[in-house]
Amino acid sequence: MSDIPKALYEQIKEAKAVLFLGSGVNYNAEHPSGMSIPIGNQLGDELAEKYLGEKYKNKPLDYIADLCISETGLFEVQEYIKSIFEKFKPAKEQLLIPKYSWKGIFTTNYDWIIEEAYKENKDDNLELSKFIKNGENIEKELSKHNVIPYFKLHGCISNIYDQDLPLILTPEQYLSYRKNRERLFDKMKSYAYEYPFIFVGHSINDIDIRKILDEIERELGDNKQRSYIVLPDIEGPEQRYLEKRKFTCLKKTSEDFFNEIHENISDTARKLSFAVKDIDHPITKRCWRLEKEGLSDRLFEYLSYNITYVHKYLQYEYLEPRLFYKGYMYDFAPIIQNLDVRRKIVEDIIQEVVLEYEESLHEKQQFILIRGHAGSGKSVLLKRMAWDSAVEFDKLVIYADENAILDYATMLDIYKKCNQRMYLFVDKPSVFEEELNDILRKSKRDNFYITIICAESHIVWNSMHESIRNSITNSYEMTYLNEREIEELISLLERHDSLGFMKNKSKKERKNLLEYKHGRQLLVALHEATLGYPFEDIIYEEYNSIAMPEAKSLYLTVCILHRLNILVRAGLISRVHGISFTSFKENLFEPLENVVFARYVKKTHDYNYQTRHPHIAEMVFELALNDERERLDEYIRILQFLDIDYKSDFEAFIQLTNANSLLEVFNEYDSINTIFNYAKLTNPDNPQTLQQNAIFEYSHKHGSFQSASELLNKAYELSPTRLSPF
Repeated sequence: MSDIPKALYEQIKEAKAVLFLGSGVNYNAEHPSGMSIPIGNQLGDELAEKYLGEKYKNKPLDYIADLCISETGLFEVQEYIKSIFEKFKPAKEQLLIPKYSWKGIFTTNYDWIIEEAYKENKDDNLELSKFIKNGENIEKELSKHNVIPYFKLHGCISNIYDQDLPLILTPEQYLSYRKNRERLFDKMKSYAYEYPFIFVGHSINDIDIRKILDEIERELGDNKQRSYIVLPDIEGPEQRYLEKRKFTCLKKTSEDFFNEIHENISDTARKLSFAVKDIDHPITKRCWRLEKEGLSDRLFEYLSYNITYVHKYLQYEYLEPRLFYKGYMYDFAPIIQNLDVRRKIVEDIIQEVVLEYEESLHEKQQFILIRGHAGSGKSVLLKRMAWDSAVEFDKLVIYADENAILDYATMLDIYKKCNQRMYLFVDKPSVFEEELNDILRKSKRDNFYITIICAESHIVWNSMHESIRNSITNSYEMTYLNEREIEELISLLERHDSLGFMKNKSKKERKNLLEYKHGRQLLVALHEATLGYPFEDIIYEEYNSIAMPEAKSLYLTVCILHRLNILVRAGLISRVHGISFTSFKENLFEPLENVVFARYVKKTHDYNYQTRHPHIAEMVFELALNDERERLDEYIRILQFLDIDYKSDFEAFIQLTNANSLLEVFNEYDSINTIFNYAKLTNPDNPQTLQQNAIFEYSHKHGSFQSASELLNKAYELSPTRLSPF
């Protein structure tokens, strides 16, 4: 009978457990000569014998390593370490590791044993994606089907010639060699907020594991998930010490642990966590070739995780109508539920762009822009147009929101297989400037018939690069509702019991309340008409009604970023507020119901937070943070915890350090200067940040022209071709 807790078996089966592999896991690794893998001081003795002589044996590894590097050079020492480790192959228990869909794997080992184990695992459709330094595209890798992220915290023998990324031979060296890999450790802490860790090692004296445990304990404390430690020699005092810190101790070898896991989880249960793709994807019905051949894994992954193929059987999550009329929208729910008003502009664009006969089209590639103010209904309109084009007129329609990946090669493949013009609808094209330029340039070369239809606000569009703005073939302006549309909106509000303040009003009074007044937008009109008082008062009262300080603070953080059209990663919220997504659901969901929404993102296998609408988020920010010092504190707190290896965090970083935006938010020179100083800690030598810092120095009344010039010169040296226009 296994003494491994039932809960752990369930977490492994559901792909919710993170594996941390210490040096002891590889103790039984196989070597042609029969030798054991050198651990800790054993490696020190090997180095001493090679470079220093017998008298240096039995001294600390970090001391020996420093002397060896001083004597012969970093690369030569690392070449020798590689020669020691590269010949080891996985033992039987290590070959069991790739049979499970771990949420992630972390290790302080730098050998290739786990990589080799995954290569030898021919039976399961699981791949390892390795990360050894800052800046590697984790989102792109996670978007692939059945990929396990593998974080090598102390480096890897595959990368021994990088002066700025040496192997960390001991935990003591981490402080001096921290540069260029600190975000790997940040990712580990983010995982620990959400998922149980299984620490597997050789001994309680394993300094690597102890150092990592201390680091997690210091930052997370009781906010971490209950985790597990697998060690063969752990005794009573250590067990009691760790139990108090939410670690369940399992006294067994790594070999026994993985064998027990394998014996007690059936093949069927094991494979459910990484089920093979459904062969009947809806797009296969679009043409005989796809129906006959099916989808490649690459196409299936792309259509399932990175983009939305719009069709009449599209899955959606039911949306409460009253939430929609308060400004919230997720996926195509309000369109499929017919909650939106049929706008004349939709009919016009479909008639002029979508239903145009191919032979009469002037351009094989079209780029259509819909512009409007915040809260004017652009996103709803774009989704309605995409839905009608696909469902009513049977067009090949792809929809991209902020979480999408626009991969030109894959879209071209879809186009060639379907042999039909592609209609690509893009909400917030500012997120995809480079990708859209790439598509427009390459589609001409490849004779790719594509129509891109985007929706963006006036302010954001005008700040985008000239190259993308000059590519527009036609543009449309969002206008306010006409009389027929207002009547339809009133009818919808009545049907879905959402009239609110207007319930006892006459038809004429209802129309009057919803009419266009003083430049207000549809979102504002709906709130004021249904609640009966000014929009700002409604939003501020809603914010102040949140009783729990923790909930109010979390809402404010989400508002700070969502006002910039950034969807906020649960991992970022965990680190900023010390709260896991599970804790959010258990403790803060009710006080934040209908103001903060959490949605699962298949691409990153994570949750994102957002408010009902960026315009509402902007108002909360303006009203709740009217003190400059409070605003500065919030900006700094967020900057400190951003992990810019994630696209949304990098976009947040760019938006939070935009000079023009900062000059609108802050008055004091010192406030903005402090933000740029923290930004340089988060992302040193980023040319865009240096340029924005220069713009700030140039624009602020207390700025320095000399500093602006120096910053611009440095930015140009780093990246002469990728700087934004002023």
